[in-house]
Amino acid sequence: GVGLFATASYFNHSCYPSCFATWHYATGADDATTLWVLAARDIKIGDELTIYYISNPCMTRQQRRAMLWENYCFECNCEVCSLSGYAQIESDTSRARMQELREKRPANIPSLHKSGLADVLERLRLIVVELDAYPRAMGPACAEAFHLACCLGKGELARRMAYNSLFTELATSSAQRSKYHRDMEQFVQNPSKSHYTKKYNLKLAPMDPVPPVLESVQDGAWASIAKDLDVPAVWGIRNFAKESERDRRERLRLEAEAKKAEAAAASKEKMLKRRRLKMQKKKKHAAKKDKE
Repeated sequence: GVGLFATASYFNHSCYPSCFATWHYATGADDATTLWVLAARDIKIGDELTIYYISNPCMTRQQRRAMLWENYCFECNCEVCSLSGYAQIESDTSRARMQELREKRPANIPSLHKSGLADVLERLRLIVVELDAYPRAMGPACAEAFHLACCLGKGELARRMAYNSLFTELATSSAQRSKYHRDMEQFVQNPSKSHYTKKYNLKLAPMDPVPPVLESVQDGAWASIAKDLDVPAVWGIRNFAKESERDRRERLRLEAEAKKAEAAAASKEKMLKRRRLKMQKKKKHAAKKDKE
């Protein structure tokens, strides 16, 4: 169906949105009648509330601008699209890699489960770094990682991924919980009674409360999992970067401006030096002429 939401239509687009829109289902209703806009990350006082106008965040700046121009007739100049130099190349590279990994869905073949899980974990790392753990991207990726971790018998990793996927999915949708959500919730809260545990013969230690999927650098369990998968342990760390993505980009911008100012100062100094030399030559020439 189609809906007209006057208030929601005032939200501007950003390729680094602070919010996301989701449908709200009334209790017992089969169809959504309300549009909710929820925070996608921490929002500072005075920050603009923005959303995605496009469904796929894993596109380069050129692709995003082309789609936005075709569908909404404007050229995006948000903080991501306004990046320049190395920061812009890094952003495009990360998003292109995310898209590549997104399309590279692992086949349900046992020999490919290990490489498939490594790919999904890399995708999660990029979602955290480039999209600041955007919920709409995190949920599906964690669900994929959960399935592959189960297939590989990695119970603790499966529980972490299930926890994060469940939390993200329920936070981004108010629809009635499906059997999939109920089964996953049971696996997280009481794994001994879950059919996932029995089907994949998973062994899980009692853990209360269940930790988030991506946590501290001192996470020894994650380090051992990463070592077994031949991927950097840092891929599973939510706060492996001590600075946020916005702070990092701001630092890169300030560094670029400082270099530009330094180059301008050096250029000005050279120009002044040339002028001084030219004046000295003129004075010498005038003095020589006076003597003659």
